[in-house]
Formats: sequence, structure tokens, C-alpha cells
Amino acid sequence: FTLLEDLGYLPRVAFNLDRCFKKCDACGYGGFKITTNLPEGVTIVPVNGSKSFVEPGESYFFKVEIAEGYAKTNDFMVKVNGIEIEDDDDVYIIEDINEDKLILVTDVVKSETYVSGVLMKPGDYLAVGASATTKEKPAGGYAYLEDYDTLVLHNYSTSAGYEIMGGLVSIYSTDPYLYICLEGENSLTPAVEMTGGILAMGSMYLYGDSDSSLTIHTDSFAIQSISDMYFWGGVYRFNSAIGSGGCIDIDSDSDISISAPVLGITAEDVYIYAGSLKITDCRTAAISANSIAVYSGYVDICSAATGADDDTYYAVSVEPYI
Repeated sequence: FTLLEDLGYLPRVAFNLDRCFKKCDACGYGGFKITTNLPEGVTIVPVNGSKSFVEPGESYFFKVEIAEGYAKTNDFMVKVNGIEIEDDDDVYIIEDINEDKLILVTDVVKSETYVSGVLMKPGDYLAVGASATTKEKPAGGYAYLEDYDTLVLHNYSTSAGYEIMGGLVSIYSTDPYLYICLEGENSLTPAVEMTGGILAMGSMYLYGDSDSSLTIHTDSFAIQSISDMYFWGGVYRFNSAIGSGGCIDIDSDSDISISAPVLGITAEDVYIYAGSLKITDCRTAAISANSIAVYSGYVDICSAATGADDDTYYAVSVEPYI
């Protein structure tokens, strides 16, 4: 071994093997590693010939692929070594690499929608009173999951629900953007105490025409969304509150009537562009929001709180303006 080294043979072999190690991304070569920390349903796909081992000063190009049945939330983010980066036409670029890089992807969720306690997949129908889905359209009323984010209610009624938070919720969805299309007359009336009508873990969009309606009778809340809530037409009759972690937007001639014992609407902001909103019987507040803007349409607040002597009871709780 010493003789070979003295003759210069070993250094020559090492020099020749260096290029082989580089081509196979062998550890120990003078470059940097690209590693990932990914949630379920996410894959990093290198593009433009990028590899997970790069030379100093090189760039790394990649795309983020979301598997079917998963979706980005409003807070979706891609970070490299703790710093957020933006895509350029769906391609992310890490430039001038001079250290190991960790790609972190956050806020991707599995899209699941439960109707009457039954998990539905795209293309599934759930007939009124049924406990299992079918791929064939029922003759009567039904719920139909058109896509992961689109639910159609067609003359659908139910008293069953998905068990959560110690009660039942008629419709529960984890999709970041849930669209509910109303056809005909629909009714949600969960049968036990501490229940809710619809709970969406993201934004919710409800729409229909003047002949489409949704009636919800519950002991807890009618509709609750973690993010924004939009009404784009249809007739709505609720006996409990609707709430949003973002804004509530009423438009397209929606006709909404809320008769709630405590609180009618709670949201960051309420915008009324068209349609009708009527709130009655609330003991605490008809609307609790940071701001309310009425651009058009009809608003009628006839709350029990209006005539209360106690200053803690009020018809509208809003700052800074109405």
C-alpha cells in the first residue's frame, strides 16, 4: 500500500474515481444535499435535470405535486431553510446553493366530506335515509359529491350526522374550499343535543336559485366555517347562528332568515351586496363583527336584544362602523 502510494498510483486512482462518485451523488463529494420535510399527500419533483446533490453555486428546480384527495389550504407554504419561496409558473427555484437545503411544505390537508355520518367520494350519491353510498342516481332526494370540493344537495333531508365535539354535524368537510349547490328543498335536523348543521374546516360557498332552499334546525349552530363564507343565491332558514372565522358575504339575491336564541351572525366582517337578511329573537346580539357593510339589498334586524335595558345586550356589536 505504501509502495503504491509512493509511486503515485493511489492518488491517480482517487482522482479518476472522483468523477464517478460525483455522477452517482456519492457522499463526501464537495457539494450540498437537498432534503425534504413533507406532509402526507405531497411529493417534490425535481425538474430541469436537478438532482438531490448539487455543486456549490448551482441551482435546484422543483415542482410540488399534490396527490388526488389532498388540497392546499389558504396557508399553504413552501420554505427553504425556514424562508418562504414563491413559484414561477409552478416551478420553485433555489439559486446559488452554498449550503445544505431543507425544503419544507406546510398546510396540505386530506379532503374528506361526510354527509349524515357517511364518508363520500367523488361520484358518490347518498339517498335520503341511506347509510351507504351508490354510484347510481337515486329516484328521490340525495346528496351527490361531484368532486372533492363540490357537494350537491337535491331535495335532501337528514337527521343523522358525523360525530364530532360531543355532538353530531349533518355535513362535515375538511376541504379548504367547499362548494354546496342547492337543488329543490333541503333540510338538516340532527336528532341529538349539541348538534350543528354544516361544519367546514376551510372556506364555504353556498349557492342556488330562488326555488332552492336549505332549512337547518339545530341546538348549537346552523353553519360554521373556519374561513370565509359566501352565499350566492338560494333561500335559507336557520334557527341557530351562522359563524365564520373570516368574512360572510351575502350576494346574488340570497334570502336568509335567522331566528336564533342567543346570537345570529358572528364573523370578522359582514358584506351584504344583494338579497335579503332577516334576524330575529337574539338575546345577546344579532350580529357580532368587526365591520358591517351594506351595499344593496334588504336588512331587517328585529332582535329581542333591541329593547333590552341592560347595556350588555345589543342588537349589533360592531367596530368601527356600520
